[in-house]
Amino acid sequence: MVRPRASRRELRILVVLLCAFALLLFGMAFFLNSDRIVVHGRNVTKSDPAFRHSMIRWRIMMGFGGAFSLFMARLCYKIGRAKRV
Repeated sequence: MVRPRASRRELRILVVLLCAFALLLFGMAFFLNSDRIVVHGRNVTKSDPAFRHSMIRWRIMMGFGGAFSLFMARLCYKIGRAKRV
């Protein structure tokens, strides 16, 4: 059985989508307004003791997700460049 292969065009599209997703995750991690977070119908304030820890952890995970997306985009870009040769 033959494994399906991606074409150069499909890899370019995947690189663009992964970069866009990484920008979305980085934007959410750095520029999200944390004053308007609603959990189960009530506003969560910054004075809530669990809020600061959860927000820091959430932002770190969004940053790691963005970095992973950029890593995968770079990997797909290298594979696409190798296919040209």
